[in-house]
Amino acid sequence: MANLLVHGKYLLNPAQPGEKTAVVQDAAVAVTGTSIAAVGSYSALKKQYPDYREVGSNEYLILPGLIDVHHHGWGLSAIQQGALDDTLEPWIYDLLMLKSPTNVYLDTLYGNMKLLESGVTTVLHSHFCRTGNYEDEVNATLKAYETSGQRVALALEVMNQHPFAYDDDWFLQHLSVPLRTQVEAALKARPPMDRDTYLNLVEKYYTERNQEGAAKVKILYGPINAVWTTPDILEAIGERVQQGRGLHLHVVETPYQAEYFFKHYGKSNIAWLHEMHLLGPRTSFAHAVWTTRDDLALLAETGVTVCHNASSNLRLRSGIAPLAFMHERGVNIGVGTDGGTLNDDDDMVQELRLVSKLHRLPRPTSPWVSPHDVMRMATLNGARATLRADAIGRIEPGRAADIILVNLQTMTQPYLAPDIHMADAFVYRAKGTDVETVIIDGELVMENRTHLRFNKADLLAQLREAAAQPPTAQDLQRADLFRQCRPVCVEFLNQYLDREMAPQYVLNRTA
Repeated sequence: MANLLVHGKYLLNPAQPGEKTAVVQDAAVAVTGTSIAAVGSYSALKKQYPDYREVGSNEYLILPGLIDVHHHGWGLSAIQQGALDDTLEPWIYDLLMLKSPTNVYLDTLYGNMKLLESGVTTVLHSHFCRTGNYEDEVNATLKAYETSGQRVALALEVMNQHPFAYDDDWFLQHLSVPLRTQVEAALKARPPMDRDTYLNLVEKYYTERNQEGAAKVKILYGPINAVWTTPDILEAIGERVQQGRGLHLHVVETPYQAEYFFKHYGKSNIAWLHEMHLLGPRTSFAHAVWTTRDDLALLAETGVTVCHNASSNLRLRSGIAPLAFMHERGVNIGVGTDGGTLNDDDDMVQELRLVSKLHRLPRPTSPWVSPHDVMRMATLNGARATLRADAIGRIEPGRAADIILVNLQTMTQPYLAPDIHMADAFVYRAKGTDVETVIIDGELVMENRTHLRFNKADLLAQLREAAAQPPTAQDLQRADLFRQCRPVCVEFLNQYLDREMAPQYVLNRTA
């Protein structure tokens, strides 16, 4: 691994809340091995490190590697596989109708490739088993990250209740007798994972893969959602979170999930999770759209990270998370793409722009998130969610060398006013295609848009061939079952909410 001297016209580093992003002009970063050795002016560091291989020029913007705090590792998007956007719950049925991926490794690597091409160096990967071969799929996923070179915080999932709706009895009673027989047979054929099996599995991967500091792989507990996980498992995870382990799960992504906890426990999902000892600085919650004002205070007080997925929330009609109010309260917020950006391309850079534009209420004094806030969310805040708060997220001596170079000419052409702050320019104007070079752990993994760890053309050709394989008989049988069950899910949702779930943002309303 060559030592590097990274050169740019500007270098940006995230600032503290309420401050503007720090800018170094005529900047350079000296990378020794896997770490940042020095940051300063190009002229000074060029003299100090004359033998280091030079990367970049004064035509580039230097940034810390971006951190995607919520993704499921799907390379081919849902729509590429045949599932159109819909409300989350019936949309899950559409996903389950899709054929199982022929090659999880290739599909995950393709997803990693798209994120790399928009400057993502670290991913919080919420695993969701699609083939039924849990360990084989986890191993293939980890292999894909080894190939791409990205860091990953892999949250291992468990789902062991309410597989069809949020009320098993209601759902089964509303099925025809033949369909109920099929559903019961399917559940019997593939029983859910029990508490001890899940805990032992996570412990196995944690022991094998998890390391401290800036390790490439970290293993977290990752129950998909508290609605879909029995309390005995969550209680056991809570004990381990209190001992310093990491946790990532979906929380109140939809109003139906929020209503579930009020119906069953008489309190919000966040309040219930707090009683289970699951809130803390090593916990992250994806979505958190339907949180209450009291929830926001709990999130801020306990140090939980909210992993915001603006595009996904819009595409799946989940709503708009009250991010401006979270930010105002001091909640740590990261940004995720969830494999479902508006352009269906996993462009993390453009996702930052959406986040900065979406949370603007129609009064000058309303809380909002500035481009500088969004820059911090995508770097330092995300580092905390992936349990690497002291190792990545900023470009400074001693931290791991995760750095990206953005082409200033394509970002600013044909003109940019000289008094525009570069952080504003990046969030307002940049695209993932402006990211030209990516360095992870001191290693060049993409240079001039060319991947150095794998061949992009070969990957696309292999994935195209794998994806074109016809569905198996098992795929077809599963698809038919979920196709028949889907209308009953919609019927369930239509009767489940018996009160108005008003959003926290009121952007406008008719007279």
